[in-house]
Amino acid sequence: MSSTGPNQRKCAIEPDELEVLQNALPILSRIFGDTGPLKLSSPDAHLDDLDPLSTLLTDSAGHCLGHITTQANTSAEASLAQRDMEMLSSEIDEVAAELIQMEMLSRKVLLGRATRQETLKILLATVRGRLPHTRTAIALADPHADHQLRIVAHKNLPPESLSFSLSSTEGPVGQTLRSGAPRAYPGHRFFQDGDPGDSVTVVPLMLGHTLGTSDNKEAMLGAILVVSDERHSLTGGDLEYLRRVGVHGTVLVHNVTLMERL
Repeated sequence: MSSTGPNQRKCAIEPDELEVLQNALPILSRIFGDTGPLKLSSPDAHLDDLDPLSTLLTDSAGHCLGHITTQANTSAEASLAQRDMEMLSSEIDEVAAELIQMEMLSRKVLLGRATRQETLKILLATVRGRLPHTRTAIALADPHADHQLRIVAHKNLPPESLSFSLSSTEGPVGQTLRSGAPRAYPGHRFFQDGDPGDSVTVVPLMLGHTLGTSDNKEAMLGAILVVSDERHSLTGGDLEYLRRVGVHGTVLVHNVTLMERL
Protein backbone atom coordinates (compact mmCIF):
# COMPACT_ATOMS: atom_id res chain seq x y z
CA MET A 1 0.00 0.00 0.00
CA SER A 2 1.51 3.38 -0.99
CA SER A 3 2.21 6.35 1.29
CA THR A 4 -0.29 9.14 1.76
CA GLY A 5 0.10 12.89 1.37
CA PRO A 6 -0.41 15.37 4.18
CA ASN A 7 -3.97 16.20 3.08
CA GLN A 8 -4.98 12.66 2.12
CA ARG A 9 -6.73 9.98 4.14
CA LYS A 10 -4.63 7.19 5.53
CA CYS A 11 -6.56 4.53 3.67
CA ALA A 12 -5.32 4.19 0.08
CA ILE A 13 -6.98 2.23 -2.70
CA GLU A 14 -5.59 -1.22 -3.38
CA PRO A 15 -4.59 -1.96 -7.01
CA ASP A 16 -7.33 -4.55 -7.46
CA GLU A 17 -9.94 -2.08 -6.09
CA LEU A 18 -8.62 0.60 -8.45
CA GLU A 19 -9.07 -1.70 -11.42
CA VAL A 20 -12.65 -2.43 -10.46
CA LEU A 21 -13.45 1.28 -10.13
CA GLN A 22 -11.80 2.07 -13.48
CA ASN A 23 -13.97 -0.55 -15.16
CA ALA A 24 -17.09 0.75 -13.41
CA LEU A 25 -16.63 4.42 -14.28
CA PRO A 26 -18.03 4.30 -17.85
CA ILE A 27 -21.15 2.53 -16.64
CA LEU A 28 -21.61 4.91 -13.72
CA SER A 29 -21.16 7.92 -16.02
CA ARG A 30 -23.88 6.67 -18.38
CA ILE A 31 -26.25 6.04 -15.50
CA PHE A 32 -25.59 9.04 -13.29
CA GLY A 33 -23.96 11.54 -15.69
CA ASP A 34 -20.83 13.44 -14.76
CA THR A 35 -19.29 11.90 -11.64
CA GLY A 36 -16.89 14.79 -11.07
CA PRO A 37 -13.11 15.00 -11.21
CA LEU A 38 -11.82 11.50 -10.52
CA LYS A 39 -8.15 10.61 -10.49
CA LEU A 40 -8.04 6.90 -11.01
CA SER A 41 -5.07 6.62 -13.32
CA SER A 42 -2.51 6.53 -10.54
CA PRO A 43 -2.04 3.53 -8.27
CA ASP A 44 -1.45 6.10 -5.51
CA ALA A 45 -5.08 7.31 -5.69
CA HIS A 46 -6.70 7.78 -2.29
CA LEU A 47 -10.23 8.00 -0.96
CA ASP A 48 -10.13 11.81 -1.06
CA ASP A 49 -9.97 11.53 -4.84
CA LEU A 50 -13.24 9.61 -4.80
CA ASP A 51 -15.37 11.99 -2.74
CA PRO A 52 -17.86 12.76 -5.58
CA LEU A 53 -18.18 9.11 -6.50
CA SER A 54 -18.25 8.04 -2.87
CA THR A 55 -21.13 10.43 -2.16
CA LEU A 56 -22.97 9.22 -5.24
CA LEU A 57 -22.53 5.55 -4.43
CA THR A 58 -23.37 6.10 -0.75
CA ASP A 59 -26.62 7.87 -1.63
CA SER A 60 -27.54 5.22 -4.18
CA ALA A 61 -26.63 2.38 -1.82
CA GLY A 62 -28.61 4.02 0.96
CA HIS A 63 -31.67 4.28 -1.28
CA CYS A 64 -31.34 0.66 -2.38
CA LEU A 65 -30.74 -0.53 1.18
CA GLY A 66 -33.78 1.39 2.39
CA HIS A 67 -35.88 -0.18 -0.36
CA ILE A 68 -34.59 -3.65 0.47
CA THR A 69 -35.18 -3.08 4.19
CA THR A 70 -38.73 -1.91 3.50
CA GLN A 71 -39.34 -5.01 1.41
CA ALA A 72 -37.85 -7.19 4.14
CA ASN A 73 -40.00 -5.51 6.81
CA THR A 74 -43.08 -5.87 4.63
CA SER A 75 -42.24 -9.51 4.03
CA ALA A 76 -41.70 -10.11 7.75
CA GLU A 77 -45.00 -8.40 8.61
CA ALA A 78 -46.75 -10.47 5.97
CA SER A 79 -45.26 -13.65 7.43
CA LEU A 80 -46.36 -12.66 10.93
CA ALA A 81 -49.84 -11.79 9.69
CA GLN A 82 -50.09 -15.13 7.90
CA ARG A 83 -48.96 -16.97 11.04
CA ASP A 84 -51.52 -15.07 13.14
CA MET A 85 -54.24 -15.93 10.64
CA GLU A 86 -53.27 -19.61 10.74
CA MET A 87 -53.32 -19.56 14.57
CA LEU A 88 -56.69 -17.81 14.58
CA SER A 89 -58.09 -20.31 12.10
CA SER A 90 -56.84 -23.17 14.28
CA GLU A 91 -58.40 -21.62 17.38
CA ILE A 92 -61.72 -21.16 15.57
CA ASP A 93 -61.65 -24.83 14.58
CA GLU A 94 -60.94 -25.81 18.18
CA VAL A 95 -63.76 -23.68 19.53
CA ALA A 96 -66.17 -25.05 16.92
CA ALA A 97 -65.23 -28.62 17.86
CA GLU A 98 -65.73 -27.79 21.56
CA LEU A 99 -69.14 -26.28 20.88
CA ILE A 100 -70.24 -29.34 18.91
CA GLN A 101 -69.00 -31.67 21.64
CA MET A 102 -70.71 -29.71 24.39
CA GLU A 103 -73.92 -29.37 22.39
CA MET A 104 -74.04 -33.15 21.87
CA LEU A 105 -73.45 -33.73 25.57
CA SER A 106 -76.12 -31.15 26.48
CA ARG A 107 -78.66 -32.87 24.25
CA LYS A 108 -77.78 -36.19 25.82
CA VAL A 109 -78.33 -34.72 29.28
CA LEU A 110 -81.66 -33.12 28.36
CA LEU A 111 -82.86 -36.39 26.87
CA GLY A 112 -82.09 -38.12 30.17
CA ARG A 113 -79.42 -40.34 28.66
CA ALA A 114 -76.56 -39.17 30.89
CA THR A 115 -76.32 -39.14 34.66
CA ARG A 116 -74.54 -36.39 36.54
CA GLN A 117 -71.58 -38.66 37.21
CA GLU A 118 -71.28 -39.55 33.52
CA THR A 119 -71.46 -35.88 32.59
CA LEU A 120 -68.70 -34.98 35.04
CA LYS A 121 -66.46 -37.75 33.73
CA ILE A 122 -66.99 -36.54 30.17
CA LEU A 123 -66.05 -33.02 31.25
CA LEU A 124 -62.82 -34.29 32.79
CA ALA A 125 -62.06 -36.35 29.70
CA THR A 126 -62.58 -33.21 27.59
CA VAL A 127 -60.02 -31.31 29.66
CA ARG A 128 -57.48 -34.12 29.50
CA GLY A 129 -57.98 -34.34 25.76
CA ARG A 130 -56.44 -30.88 25.52
CA LEU A 131 -54.15 -31.18 28.55
CA PRO A 132 -53.13 -34.86 28.72
CA HIS A 133 -50.38 -34.36 31.33
CA THR A 134 -52.71 -32.95 33.97
CA ARG A 135 -54.52 -34.42 36.95
CA THR A 136 -58.10 -33.22 37.24
CA ALA A 137 -61.07 -33.19 39.57
CA ILE A 138 -64.49 -31.60 39.87
CA ALA A 139 -65.60 -30.32 43.26
CA LEU A 140 -69.24 -29.42 43.84
CA ALA A 141 -71.04 -27.78 46.75
CA ASP A 142 -71.27 -30.11 49.72
CA PRO A 143 -74.94 -30.34 50.73
CA HIS A 144 -73.93 -31.31 54.26
CA ALA A 145 -71.46 -28.50 54.96
CA ASP A 146 -71.93 -24.78 54.42
CA HIS A 147 -69.42 -23.03 52.16
CA GLN A 148 -67.55 -26.24 51.42
CA LEU A 149 -66.87 -28.12 48.21
CA ARG A 150 -66.16 -31.81 47.90
CA ILE A 151 -64.59 -33.74 45.04
CA VAL A 152 -67.24 -35.84 43.30
CA ALA A 153 -65.31 -36.89 40.18
CA HIS A 154 -61.60 -37.03 39.41
CA LYS A 155 -58.84 -38.39 37.23
CA ASN A 156 -55.72 -39.10 39.32
CA LEU A 157 -56.68 -36.42 41.85
CA PRO A 158 -58.63 -38.19 44.64
CA PRO A 159 -60.02 -36.24 47.60
CA GLU A 160 -57.48 -37.72 50.02
CA SER A 161 -54.60 -36.23 47.97
CA LEU A 162 -55.59 -32.72 49.09
CA SER A 163 -54.17 -31.43 52.36
CA PHE A 164 -56.71 -28.64 52.82
CA SER A 165 -60.48 -28.34 52.61
CA LEU A 166 -62.03 -26.54 49.64
CA SER A 167 -63.85 -23.49 50.95
CA SER A 168 -66.15 -21.60 48.58
CA THR A 169 -65.58 -18.34 50.46
CA GLU A 170 -61.93 -18.48 51.52
CA GLY A 171 -58.56 -19.56 50.15
CA PRO A 172 -57.75 -20.08 46.47
CA VAL A 173 -61.13 -21.57 45.56
CA GLY A 174 -63.03 -18.74 47.23
CA GLN A 175 -60.80 -16.17 45.49
CA THR A 176 -61.44 -17.80 42.13
CA LEU A 177 -65.19 -17.99 42.61
CA ARG A 178 -65.26 -14.29 43.47
CA SER A 179 -63.21 -13.41 40.38
CA GLY A 180 -65.30 -15.55 38.02
CA ALA A 181 -62.26 -16.55 35.92
CA PRO A 182 -59.70 -19.39 36.06
CA ARG A 183 -56.73 -18.74 38.32
CA ALA A 184 -53.50 -20.65 38.87
CA TYR A 185 -51.98 -21.18 42.33
CA PRO A 186 -48.80 -22.82 43.60
CA GLY A 187 -49.28 -26.43 44.58
CA HIS A 188 -48.48 -25.89 48.27
CA ARG A 189 -51.83 -24.08 48.60
CA PHE A 190 -53.43 -27.52 48.13
CA PHE A 191 -50.78 -30.16 48.93
CA GLN A 192 -48.40 -30.25 51.87
CA ASP A 193 -46.11 -32.85 50.33
CA GLY A 194 -46.59 -32.10 46.64
CA ASP A 195 -43.94 -31.31 44.06
CA PRO A 196 -42.75 -27.68 44.49
CA GLY A 197 -43.18 -27.17 40.75
CA ASP A 198 -46.83 -28.20 40.72
CA SER A 199 -49.46 -25.64 39.88
CA VAL A 200 -53.21 -25.89 40.53
CA THR A 201 -55.60 -24.04 38.25
CA VAL A 202 -59.08 -23.50 39.63
CA VAL A 203 -61.88 -23.11 37.07
CA PRO A 204 -65.12 -21.69 38.53
CA LEU A 205 -68.51 -23.23 37.88
CA MET A 206 -70.86 -20.31 38.57
CA LEU A 207 -74.32 -19.46 37.27
CA GLY A 208 -75.00 -15.76 36.64
CA HIS A 209 -71.74 -14.76 38.31
CA THR A 210 -71.51 -11.29 39.82
CA LEU A 211 -67.97 -10.04 40.34
CA GLY A 212 -66.92 -10.12 44.00
CA THR A 213 -69.60 -12.55 45.21
CA SER A 214 -69.42 -16.28 45.87
CA ASP A 215 -71.90 -16.86 48.68
CA ASN A 216 -74.99 -17.42 46.54
CA LYS A 217 -75.66 -21.12 46.96
CA GLU A 218 -77.92 -21.25 43.93
CA ALA A 219 -75.30 -19.63 41.69
CA MET A 220 -72.22 -21.40 43.06
CA LEU A 221 -72.03 -24.94 41.69
CA GLY A 222 -68.38 -25.73 42.28
CA ALA A 223 -65.04 -25.74 40.51
CA ILE A 224 -62.78 -27.77 38.26
CA LEU A 225 -59.25 -28.39 39.58
CA VAL A 226 -56.43 -28.88 37.07
CA VAL A 227 -52.98 -29.85 38.40
CA SER A 228 -50.00 -29.38 36.09
CA ASP A 229 -46.28 -29.86 36.76
CA GLU A 230 -43.38 -27.57 35.96
CA ARG A 231 -42.60 -29.34 32.67
CA HIS A 232 -46.14 -28.92 31.39
CA SER A 233 -47.15 -25.51 32.74
CA LEU A 234 -50.32 -24.05 31.28
CA THR A 235 -50.24 -21.25 28.72
CA GLY A 236 -52.56 -18.30 28.24
CA GLY A 237 -54.32 -20.28 25.51
CA ASP A 238 -54.86 -23.17 27.94
CA LEU A 239 -56.40 -20.85 30.51
CA GLU A 240 -58.76 -19.42 27.89
CA TYR A 241 -59.70 -22.97 26.92
CA LEU A 242 -60.43 -23.82 30.56
CA ARG A 243 -62.55 -20.68 30.86
CA ARG A 244 -64.71 -21.90 27.97
CA VAL A 245 -64.93 -25.37 29.50
CA GLY A 246 -66.04 -23.74 32.75
CA VAL A 247 -68.84 -21.86 30.97
CA HIS A 248 -70.08 -24.98 29.18
CA GLY A 249 -69.56 -27.14 32.24
CA THR A 250 -71.63 -24.85 34.43
CA VAL A 251 -74.63 -25.20 32.13
CA LEU A 252 -74.19 -28.96 31.83
CA VAL A 253 -73.88 -29.55 35.58
CA HIS A 254 -76.87 -27.30 36.26
CA ASN A 255 -79.02 -29.04 33.65
CA VAL A 256 -78.12 -32.59 34.69
CA THR A 257 -78.78 -31.70 38.35
CA LEU A 258 -82.24 -30.38 37.45
CA MET A 259 -82.97 -33.48 35.37
CA GLU A 260 -82.07 -35.76 38.26
CA ARG A 261 -84.46 -33.85 40.54
CA LEU A 262 -87.42 -34.36 38.21
